[in-house]
Amino acid sequence: PTDDDDADAAPKDLALPDVQRGQQIINRQADVAKTQTKPPKRYTEGTLVAAMESIDKEIDDPRMKKVMQNKEKAGIGTDATRGATLEGLLKRGYFAKQGKQIVPTDRGDQLIAVVERVVPHMADPVLTALWEDHLSKVEDGTLPLATFEEQLGTWLAGQVNKIRQLEGQVPRMAAQTDEPKRGGERKTTG
Repeated sequence: PTDDDDADAAPKDLALPDVQRGQQIINRQADVAKTQTKPPKRYTEGTLVAAMESIDKEIDDPRMKKVMQNKEKAGIGTDATRGATLEGLLKRGYFAKQGKQIVPTDRGDQLIAVVERVVPHMADPVLTALWEDHLSKVEDGTLPLATFEEQLGTWLAGQVNKIRQLEGQVPRMAAQTDEPKRGGERKTTG
């Protein structure tokens, strides 16, 4: 942390006095600080992989959190697949690199918008936890693999149909581009 970070942080050990409903309190001092909020820092490949590994931090449900904390299945993907997943998204034009930072392209923004609008649960890390839970049941023999595959296939087909129903309601996906935002805007080609 920098000194600036410390200045913006509220004291953690500041105790508030006990007050009762209706009790009058005198304010002895008030200051106005003119500041601007800052957007979260952009991911780098390293920080994005780390976020994928520790996705359990984004899950509130204790049971699903525990599933995602399993050492063998921790996070989204595996050590062997995370890098390849990011490389595939980069090659398909969903994000670009701006220095070390990963920046979504128009194509990536459009995909995010469609997912958030039509199938938001597909971006919820609990979905990964549910799949991992089912895969654990396949491993221990309590759920036949064919049953899991059939259920997953049926569910995925329904999600694809939801997205297809939007045809004509959303603009076509932007052409693939390697050009990230410049000054807040991104250029697309094609």
